Amino acid sequence: MVLWAEGYCKAAFGLVQTLSTMPVVDPSTSARAAVTTRELLTSVIGGLDGSLATLAKLGPSPVAGGSAVRDNAAKSFTGIRTRAAEARQRLEVAKDPSAVKKALADAGGPLDDISRLDLMRGLHSVPELALASRLAPSCQQLSPPGETGSPLSRQGN
Repeated sequence: MVLWAEGYCKAAFGLVQTLSTMPVVDPSTSARAAVTTRELLTSVIGGLDGSLATLAKLGPSPVAGGSAVRDNAAKSFTGIRTRAAEARQRLEVAKDPSAVKKALADAGGPLDDISRLDLMRGLHSVPELALASRLAPSCQQLSPPGETGSPLSRQGN
């Protein structure tokens, strides 16, 4: 059970690591903002792809409810990835200033979605996995002692 929780948390931790090293948006001009926002979205998409690959390698949960937690996380990651790719595509094709401005505004949506994720809540909804997560190294990195939320739920707070 601890190995399964560790695998789940590795997927979440991989995304946290990506978010901590994302490129910075340069707002000096709309052209620079568009380029650097595309770079940021590319980084987010890569992080989500890595996390999705890790979740895909995770076998069936050893306890009831765990596989649903994994599947819900994968569904969330996939939805955010799709929206990030669409936002990046809109930035790539935007040519006139008003289109660039709208595409830049739309690019914030997937980032807001990520900031609202709390993947540890799902894991903690299954008592056996909540207990196992206390022993899994990656889970411990996501939930410092005395805290119940994950870095994904605390970002921007």
